[in-house]
Amino acid sequence: MALHQCPLRLWNEVHCRDKAQEPSPQAQFLFDSGTAIGELARELYPEGRLIQAEYWDHEGALRDTMEAIADPSVAAVFEPAFEYRRTKVRCDLLARSGDSWELWEVKSVRNPQDKHVLDVAIQAFVMKKSLESVGQTCNFDNIGLVHLNGSYVYNGKTYQLARLFKKHECLDAALDLEDVVDDMITEGLRIIDSQNPPDIEPGAHCWTPYECPFLGSTCKIPEPHELSSVPGIGPARLQKLIDQCIETLADFAAQNLARSGAQKRMVRSLQTGECVVEPGLADALAGIPFPRYHLDFETFAPILPRYAGTSPIQALPFQFSVHIEHSADKPAQHEGYLHAEDTDPRRPLTRELLAVLEQFPSASILMYTPYEKRVLKELATALPDFADRIEDIIVRLVDLCAIIRDNVYHPDFKGSFSIKDVLPALVPGLGYDDLEIADGNTASMRYLEMIDIAKTDSDAARIIWEKLWAYCKRDTEAMVAVMKSLTAAVRSLTSLTNQ
Repeated sequence: MALHQCPLRLWNEVHCRDKAQEPSPQAQFLFDSGTAIGELARELYPEGRLIQAEYWDHEGALRDTMEAIADPSVAAVFEPAFEYRRTKVRCDLLARSGDSWELWEVKSVRNPQDKHVLDVAIQAFVMKKSLESVGQTCNFDNIGLVHLNGSYVYNGKTYQLARLFKKHECLDAALDLEDVVDDMITEGLRIIDSQNPPDIEPGAHCWTPYECPFLGSTCKIPEPHELSSVPGIGPARLQKLIDQCIETLADFAAQNLARSGAQKRMVRSLQTGECVVEPGLADALAGIPFPRYHLDFETFAPILPRYAGTSPIQALPFQFSVHIEHSADKPAQHEGYLHAEDTDPRRPLTRELLAVLEQFPSASILMYTPYEKRVLKELATALPDFADRIEDIIVRLVDLCAIIRDNVYHPDFKGSFSIKDVLPALVPGLGYDDLEIADGNTASMRYLEMIDIAKTDSDAARIIWEKLWAYCKRDTEAMVAVMKSLTAAVRSLTSLTNQ
């Protein structure tokens, strides 16, 4: 699969393995989750045998695999090893089916993708050729992916494995890829046998489908293309522009290629070096009078459902932050909630949220992107006794990000309307650099860490709690500050217009 991503990565895997970077905390979390899912999936075949040889002991794993598949009493083999033309694989699940085999790759996802099919196709091809090389036939009754069933609802007691997992059968697709896999192996051997690395420039492939472990060591981290800062450019149009020899923002502006309003504002902003504010911003802000709320949620999505009534990889809100602006001349009031127990957070969080947001039942509630709306809709579905009150909250939501995207562009946005980019551009001196937890993915992982560690170390859990509280609070604090900046921009625009 390294070759499928990048020939240089494959070469580095062989020649510079010691230069690989340690996986990021997020990547390690995903690896660990995948391992746990793979181990649980083995229980689908209770009579199976695990090949216990370590991954570095491939010869031992091959030997143990051949013994297991030669024993007709072994109904399934876990982590079997095969090798063909120096291509080594360890499979997840190999189940006996009469004189044939079923080969299953376990993935901790709800929706299998083409890259997963290629992964299991490589394993099937290597297994088949490996057995044929020692005079054995290898027939497959099935090849596929065992993955998580997003529709499964946990009963809170034991996992019903036959429902927790689904099987995505891809026998024909995998076998149809045999020539492709054979060619990949040939090309891979040519690459690794060379003493010189392939001449590959860094680019988007460095992160697709996975982040390359050699970025920042043997491979330089690619600089984003200048045109990638054009709002809404997309990879397809970006490549088309590059193919047309349009390489810079100056080229883009000179040829009048801006289509959307945001792109046109970007061009004007870059030409003047100033923030562009549309007259429509005044009307947009006029529709959000005081008092008004600013709302942000943090969610986590356990790979395996953790609480009764939840599903695999279901996002559950565990924290909210609200800032209430009563008037222009008073500091915003902060309210929040962070669920500290290892229990389903949705009901207590919703109860606390409604107590805050119903203080001013007609006040607008600003969010940043529609994510908060989605969280609220899912809460209404999960908690029908609160549904009507939640729906009354939803109709009051206003998307601050959309207001900015439709009316404002600052050169320092660099094509992004993320609050992380908008905030320091519109409110210099306020950002996220002073926070240890400064993004949603980290917040999710640290929350899981907190509720686990709280069972044995309450002091350590409290430290994480405080860092989570500070991060979520910063999000709504940022929205308040951005609103003040936008209001000031409208006043300046009005002043200039009246001169």
